[in-house]
Amino acid sequence: MKISHLIYKVDNLKKAVESFENYGFCVEYGKREHPYNALIYFNDHTYIELIQNQNITPFLIFLLKLFGMRDYLESSLEQEKHEEGFMRFAIHMDIDEKKSIQDLYKKYFGAKTIFVPIKRKDIHGNILKCKCLMPSNAALPFFNTEFNNDSLWNVKHKNKVTGIERIVYSASESELSFFDNKKIDDRVVLLNGGKGIIEVEFSYEQESSNTISFMDGCWQIEDNRLTERMEG
Repeated sequence: MKISHLIYKVDNLKKAVESFENYGFCVEYGKREHPYNALIYFNDHTYIELIQNQNITPFLIFLLKLFGMRDYLESSLEQEKHEEGFMRFAIHMDIDEKKSIQDLYKKYFGAKTIFVPIKRKDIHGNILKCKCLMPSNAALPFFNTEFNNDSLWNVKHKNKVTGIERIVYSASESELSFFDNKKIDDRVVLLNGGKGIIEVEFSYEQESSNTISFMDGCWQIEDNRLTERMEG
């Protein structure tokens, strides 16, 4: 069960896009007009979603009410008050895993789930489709199938990042028990603590003079040439 993507809450989408571009990432808005999110795609089929709001559409509200998922609506709106930073993450699943994952959400969190088809057009005109399995608590990790378009991942970042190398996730006791039953990506390091995503490290296409990481609630850029000179 591989990492799908990380969700990063921002207060101002335009300023956030400019900041991540300054970090050397190639960023594209989710849609041309009135975007609520922006995407940073990587060669390893993972991505970071910068999100200003949860885009709770009338159709999604209808589905949530229809399936008794008002808790999801409330917790999603609560997530919009989250401070800037990594908020939650998603994991790839196969359709045939849906029932077992739903059972685990109910067992360890008492959470209902909703299975939602996602379809959108990106700024290049590509139709992107996947299906998401979302728990009624919008703070929990969730699952989705892979996007149907392979061209998303053919991107080169100025900082030479090719993907996600490591995520340190401070999990609650219930989350630790949940993940004990579903073997997830080796790149996810689980700690006991309930604080969420606390570190993110990246992989690179070649040896890079600068490396970027997220630690202690902020982005850090390290000049490896300086480190080499100091060690020498």
